Order: sequence, then C-alpha cells, then structure tokens
Amino acid sequence: MPVYKDEKLKTYFYVFYTGKDLITGKPKRVKKRGFATEKEANKAMIKAMNDFNEGDYIEPSKKKLGDYLVNVWLPLRKDLGRATVIVYEGYIKNQIINSGFGENQLSKLTSNHIQAFIILLRKTLSENTVKRVYSLLRSSLQDAVTMKLIKENPATTIVGKPKYEQPEIQVWNKDECRIFLDSIIGRSRYSLAIRLALFTGMRQGEVLGLRWKAIDFDNKMISITHTASHDGKEIRSKTKTKSSRRSIPIDEETLKELVRHRKLINEERKTVPDYQDNDLVFCTSTGRICTPRNLMRAFYDFLKENKVPKIRFHDLRHTHATLLLRSGINPKIVSERLGHSSVKITLDTYSHMLPDIQEKAVESMNLLLN
Repeated sequence: MPVYKDEKLKTYFYVFYTGKDLITGKPKRVKKRGFATEKEANKAMIKAMNDFNEGDYIEPSKKKLGDYLVNVWLPLRKDLGRATVIVYEGYIKNQIINSGFGENQLSKLTSNHIQAFIILLRKTLSENTVKRVYSLLRSSLQDAVTMKLIKENPATTIVGKPKYEQPEIQVWNKDECRIFLDSIIGRSRYSLAIRLALFTGMRQGEVLGLRWKAIDFDNKMISITHTASHDGKEIRSKTKTKSSRRSIPIDEETLKELVRHRKLINEERKTVPDYQDNDLVFCTSTGRICTPRNLMRAFYDFLKENKVPKIRFHDLRHTHATLLLRSGINPKIVSERLGHSSVKITLDTYSHMLPDIQEKAVESMNLLLN
C-alpha cells in the first residue's frame, strides 16, 4: 500500500506513480504529506488517483501565494486601471506579504487559513478594507483555478465572509446648498467644479476629467466620456461603468459660469509660457491635470468657513439625487443623470432617506379616490 508513516513527524503521506517522464525516462510520482492518520492519507490518495485517471488531477503547485500574486496574477490583469493596480500592490505588500500570509503555498492553502487571516485583519482594519483584501484573494485564487495551479478556490467556502458597509450618506437641504454656493462664487478655480458636482451629480473623477469638447453650449448639455484617475496623474477615455457614459442637461446659470471660466482659462493660456493645453475644463494654472487632493483641500477649506453640516465631496452627488427625488422628479430621470445601471440602484440607495415619500403616496391616493 503506497501510504507511509513519517516516524520523525508522526504523520502519514502517500505516493503513487503516473508513468514515465517523456524527457528523462524517470518514473513520475505524486506525493503528498501531512496527514494525521493513515485512513486520511489513504482516502486522499484514492481521490487523487481517481482524479488522475479521469484527467482532473492537478499537480500541486509549490509556488507561494505572495510570489503568485506579485509575479503571475497582477501582471496578467491588464484590465485593471493604474490606480487599482497601485491599491492592489499595497494590499498584497502590506496585508498579505508583510503579515507572512504570502508564505503559504498555493496547493496547501485551505479555507481555514483564509478564515484565520480574515480574523487577523479584522483586529486592525475596517470591515470595508478587510472586504477588499478578501475580494482580491478570492479573485486571484479563482484565476489560479483557471490556470490549473490549484483545483479549487479555498476562499469561496469560508464562514462569515466580509461584507461591504455602506458609508453613511449625509446631504444638504436646499437652504444649506444656497448658503454654501453663495459663499464660494469666484473664490477659487475650483468653485465651479464644486458647483458642477452639486448641480449635475457628477463624480469627482468625472468633474476633473471633463473636457471642453464634451460641453455642448448650444444645447446646454455635458457628455461624460472621460474620468481622472484617483491619483490625478492621467485622464482615462473610459468611465466607471458602461452606464456612466451619459449626457447631462445643465441649467442656464451653470452654463454662464462655464463661459466665464473658459475666458479665464484662455487668458492663462496666453500668459503662461509653459502652458500645457489638455482641453481640460478644470486644470492647474499651467493647464495640467488637477489632482483630487487639491480639489478636496479647496472644498474642505470652504466648509470650514460656512455654518453648514460637514459632508464629503461625494455627498454633493447624493445631495443632488435627494433634492431631485424630494421635488418629485421621476427616479428614472435621476438614475440616468447619476449614470446608474438601473433605477433599482437609485431607489435602493436613496429611498431610506425619503420617508416623506410614503406619506405623499398615501395623500395622492386619497385625493385620487375620495
């Protein structure tokens, strides 16, 4: 029987042969150690032999998880944006490799290992960060299955998987919006960017990636076709999702502000020697890409000067949506302005913030039938 006991380690292992190597002529064998009992080793060996005979056997990879992630998986993910790659590199280095978890061999990685790793991460990281690290592991190990480095993905069978916790949404009412907007007019080259986020629901990256050729001044329309990366180093000719590529009608006052802003940009183009024309609506004084950090700094400086609730920049988008929904605008229209893939996403995101809508529905039904 090809099951043996390791007298030194007091564990069992199995060995069976699969023929000869076509190049060396030496016997090819399959060997696996570390079983607590002879029965366990024998059961695992029978399964491995059956898999081999049916063509489903995968040679156990000796490659370590960290090595696989850095040198195999990440370089193959050409679909990832530059900013995403940087984030993934951080997770792989700081959470997986520096913790020692990356030393695990792919073939020996189990759901128990990943379960213990998640418990460890939860001691120092937020649930959302733990969720992102787990998602990276699950995705990369699924790709390892596809590449036949492992047979099964151990990350799919853990208990208590991390869940994304939606940050609390905070919004302004219409009076707070007016107070804030009145206080920032003409104060900064970023004032209009902030106004645009509030009046259109555009994301930060969409605002900073906006180009003049995407604005139809005659029809008062903005086309969302480009976005700025999170690090502010590049403008991408693709949006967050397919549905994010959209056209948004704008109001007359915002259009006038855009015309004034364009005159300012044209003056800078004439007077700055090393001006770099990237056709960007919001750029530095030399025409280069504005970084999200600078936009955030201006926004939070304005917040300090105003007696309005402190919100995140992304909450301007949420404010835009809730004001429209509260005013009775059809959720489908709001969904299209935001670039959501379905109206369900819009309703799931904002319905809990509109408790008065149920009351209005009851009142409307009463007026219709009584």
